[in-house]
Amino acid sequence: MKKILILIFLASIPILYLCAHNRSFRMTRQITDLEEEKKLLGEQLEQLRIEAAKAYSYSTIETKAIALGLTFTPTDSSNRLSENLTSMANKNLSKKK
Repeated sequence: MKKILILIFLASIPILYLCAHNRSFRMTRQITDLEEEKKLLGEQLEQLRIEAAKAYSYSTIETKAIALGLTFTPTDSSNRLSENLTSMANKNLSKKK
């Protein structure tokens, strides 16, 4: 009985080695595939960043706004002046009271 157990143990060593080797080989191949996927995703991310920078540039936004019929109305400098004068007049009135 003892000889049979020793024989089974010795026979199982190469089988276990082959199983471990097969698993190691599959995992190495999986790591290589994942590294390749990471590289491709990094390149795709860089391309998307470039496209986003182009899309958010002032000239692109301006052309889209013009195409939509939007216009930029500059603030009237006389409005600023009158606002300042009004606020100064209000301050003077509050000081007199």
